[in-house]
Amino acid sequence: MIRRLDSDRSGYDLCIVGAGPAGLVIANELACAGLKICILESGGETRTAFADALKTVESRKLQIKHGSRERVIGGAGTVWGGLSAPLDPVDFEERPWCEGWPITLEHIEPFLVRAAQYRFPLPAEFKAERRAGWDMPGLREKLFIAVRPPFDFARLRSVFERSGIDLFLYATAVRIMTEKTDRLATAAGIVCRSPEGKEFRVRSHAYVLATGGIENSRLLLDSDIGNENDQVGRHFMNHPKGYAGRIVLSSSLPAGSPYLPRSVNGRILYAGLTLPQEEQRSRGLLNSYVQFEPDLSVLQRYAYGLWRRMPAWLNPLFNMLRPRIMRLRWYADMEPRAENRILLSAQTDAHGRRVPAVSYELGERDRETLRALHGRLRDELRRLRVGILEGNVSDVILAATEDASHHVGGTRMGRHARTSVVDADCRVHSVENLYVAGSSVFPTCGSANPTYTIVALAIRLAEHLSEVLKGAA
Repeated sequence: MIRRLDSDRSGYDLCIVGAGPAGLVIANELACAGLKICILESGGETRTAFADALKTVESRKLQIKHGSRERVIGGAGTVWGGLSAPLDPVDFEERPWCEGWPITLEHIEPFLVRAAQYRFPLPAEFKAERRAGWDMPGLREKLFIAVRPPFDFARLRSVFERSGIDLFLYATAVRIMTEKTDRLATAAGIVCRSPEGKEFRVRSHAYVLATGGIENSRLLLDSDIGNENDQVGRHFMNHPKGYAGRIVLSSSLPAGSPYLPRSVNGRILYAGLTLPQEEQRSRGLLNSYVQFEPDLSVLQRYAYGLWRRMPAWLNPLFNMLRPRIMRLRWYADMEPRAENRILLSAQTDAHGRRVPAVSYELGERDRETLRALHGRLRDELRRLRVGILEGNVSDVILAATEDASHHVGGTRMGRHARTSVVDADCRVHSVENLYVAGSSVFPTCGSANPTYTIVALAIRLAEHLSEVLKGAA
């Protein structure tokens, strides 16, 4: 049932905070498990001015876009463009400067397969033989796939038609209540406030925070939970992006080039370029990538946008555009550094809560990776004699400042409580029945859009919760 929260609630097996992609997928995966479940959503069926104001964040150094997060059924999935890619094996590995993930890509891959039910590509589609691009052994192609239209996570509201599964709207979680035990703390309820300022409590056997890459940390900090080792909010990452430089080609790219976004069987595919994984390991570099876009007039960009959605047999029409100048768009991977973090500012919102203050910037390893990627692209183009790279590497670093809306880290997953917030099962180390879902648990950022991995981890967490909660019954 979908309704407004108007009184205290109890008796649930699981309470999920947040009706974005992670929270809705967990509820959907558990729909047939025979559990009594509720989701608390701060917004409503559609966007409202009140809920929109609650998204306020104080940015320090690099900026966080206001429109990168939503308080509405579907959450940030309502502004997601459908682009996806899996993380790479190197992203999971322990390196001298990075603790790595407590799980591997092979461990997650079965859940990436199961994510196909939400219109994500199968992992095999990313591994399939790609269209021929330039022969650049010094660079690696990274395939990205966008399903059009993207999956509408708000469609999962149908799960709330089932008996015992409730969605409460306009219920902003403001605090997590806990009780102390001999061993670990126990989450004992979620305190919520309505837009009118009324306060209610929701009690359950277990809880999942799925409020987004920034808000998960904010709620834990507000509640003074899980931060015994000063780890909550730390290691925040993003994919700071920007345009810098261009390639002047000796001849136009063919319509089938992997570097041009193209519609194939209802999916838009393109390849970005990254440094080889072995080089990342040996040189201590990251997984930043660069993509190409035709440098076209306004009219040509409109025609290009139409063309890339057309069937492949219309490829000859592309030759009319003759793109010989390509703009470069850079996406920076970020080293998980403790000083990049989410704090609470002195500013408060309509509920009297301190708004999050996100302080992060590129580090030296991040900048050095962009320098190496820029230099390698320049050298490979010169070797192949296919074009000239114009622009300076300093321009790339200056340009990589725009929020990619990929808010990663803050409650990262790890083996040790002293260096992480949640364990390999996404449970807060110090609280026996409190879990965290979403990109805030990622220990690294990589070069992939996070939604695919968010959904895979949500399916994995749902499977774990099913076992735990059935065992507790």
